[in-house]
Amino acid sequence: MKSNVSSVMVIMLVVLSSACSSAQAPTDTPPPTVTSSSAAESTSESTQSPTATVANSIDVKAHGLSVNESGETAVDEVTSATPGWLCIHADQDGQPGPLLGCSAVPAGETHDLSVSLDLTKLHWKLHTVLYVDAGTPGKMEVPDPDIAALSATGVPISFPETLIGDLSWITVEEQMPGEGNTVVIPHVYTPIPALLVIHDGERSPFVIGWAALQAGENDDVIVTLSSQSKTNDLGAMLHWDGGEPGYQSFLLDPEARTQTGDILVVQFPLK
Repeated sequence: MKSNVSSVMVIMLVVLSSACSSAQAPTDTPPPTVTSSSAAESTSESTQSPTATVANSIDVKAHGLSVNESGETAVDEVTSATPGWLCIHADQDGQPGPLLGCSAVPAGETHDLSVSLDLTKLHWKLHTVLYVDAGTPGKMEVPDPDIAALSATGVPISFPETLIGDLSWITVEEQMPGEGNTVVIPHVYTPIPALLVIHDGERSPFVIGWAALQAGENDDVIVTLSSQSKTNDLGAMLHWDGGEPGYQSFLLDPEARTQTGDILVVQFPLK
C-alpha cells in the first residue's frame, strides 16, 4: 500500500514540474508602442522650424503713407519670420526704385514702425519692401546680401503705396477775382513738387486754373483762371505731378488724397 502512495506522489510531482516549466518567464523586451494619429501630428508640429508658422507681411491701414516735414513716416504693422529690414522705395517704372529709408525689424510682429525717408528723393508713388538680414547681423546690406523676404508662395513681400496729404496743407480765404482773373491761395505745403489745381466747384471735374508748386512751403500762390467761374464756389485741390509739364488730366496728374481716402481739396467762395 505504501508503495502505491509513493508512486502516486512521484507522478504528481512530475506533473507539477512540467506545468511550471511550460510557463514563460518575463523578459526585458518592452511591448510595442502604438502612436495615435493626433500624437503623430503633435510631434510633427513641435519639430517644425519656429519661422514656419510666421507669415511675412506688411500692413498699412490708411490709404497710403503720410510723411511729415522731417521725412518721418510710420508703417502700422510688419511681421517678419526672421530679423530684417522694412524699407521704402520711390517708384521707378512701376517697380521699387531709389531707396528712401529703412528700419530694422525683429522676428515676429512690429507695430507703428517709424522710418526716416530721404525727402530729396521722395515720390508720390512708393513701395514698402521687407528684407531678410542675411548678411552681417545688424548691418543693413540691401539689396545684397540682404535680399527681399518671400511669401509662402515665393513672392517678394513688396506693396505699392501712395503718398497721402492733409487738409491743413492748404489755406484759403474768401476773395474777389484779382486783375487778370486771378485768385490767390495764401498758403500751400507739399512734401514734393506738385500742382495746385482750381476746380469750378469743390469736387467738380471742371478745371479753370492751375499753378506749379515747389516742395515745401508755398505762400501767396497766384492762379490765373482760364474762364469765369459758373458757381463762385471754387475748390483748391492738390494734384501730384505726373511728369509732363503743367496740369494734364486727372489720369496723368492724379489728385492727392488724405488718410481716409478723401480727395485733398479745400473749398473757398468768390465774392
